[in-house]
Amino acid sequence: MGNPIVDTSGESSATIPRCLHIDICPNCAYSLAGSPEAGRCPECGREYDQSEIVLYGWARGKHENLANASKSRLAWVFLASMALVALQAFQFFIDRIHRDLFLMFVGAVMLWNAWVILRRKDVEHPGMVQVRLNDRGCVQFDSLAGITPLGEFLYAHGWLIAGFVTVGIFVAYVRYDLDALSFWIWTPIATALTVLFWFKCRRFRGAIAIMPESALADRNAAYRRPTSWKRVADFTVAPLNDGTYHLRIEHRQFRFSDYPIDAQIRCTPEQASQLRQWLQSRMAEAAA
Repeated sequence: MGNPIVDTSGESSATIPRCLHIDICPNCAYSLAGSPEAGRCPECGREYDQSEIVLYGWARGKHENLANASKSRLAWVFLASMALVALQAFQFFIDRIHRDLFLMFVGAVMLWNAWVILRRKDVEHPGMVQVRLNDRGCVQFDSLAGITPLGEFLYAHGWLIAGFVTVGIFVAYVRYDLDALSFWIWTPIATALTVLFWFKCRRFRGAIAIMPESALADRNAAYRRPTSWKRVADFTVAPLNDGTYHLRIEHRQFRFSDYPIDAQIRCTPEQASQLRQWLQSRMAEAAA
């Protein structure tokens, strides 16, 4: 398969309802109408079959941002993205010295938001996010337009930030700008974070290195790891007023809840009903 992390090879397609079979390439969105149930996409060369459910729509909850929110919610998401600017606004009125810096900050945020919104036009899939479900687990891809260069750099080399902080703490201690107690408290923490992020970045670089050049949506597999059904606590498929459905899959660890899948998806009532049954079967099998 073109997705090296969500491996569906060897899985039976008998459990996937026909109404939920894929009809476009999950990687490049090329129409597979009239194509065999399994084969290779004529456009990008990605192998496909009917061993997974691929749904499209828009992000919700913590997944939601300007790049993947629905048009009806875009204004609210924009206002939320400007919340940090609003929190800094008081400084403009209190301290006139920082006025120019504040205006530069506002301008940078506005330009970034405008660029992110414009990138939505690059998405050829019938939605801004993609949900993939198979017998092994579930995953939501939140950036079908592609991760920004800055985002990819942070995923690949973000450990350097923690490393610079560690070095900065040591320099501050040597220059007597930091007391010994603070040094011995923060140095182990910063060092541990540097090592942890180094392993995460190394794993990401390894995953992205084996991606074929034709990987478009599949490239997200290097950023987002799937959640197995054994770790899923509950799910909901609730109808919304505009005819779409809110799909939410909950992962609970200890007393904390996370939602690896939280999306407003396009589907018919029949597909929603079949999806509920399929999800119930996956959870029942995982609990057995």
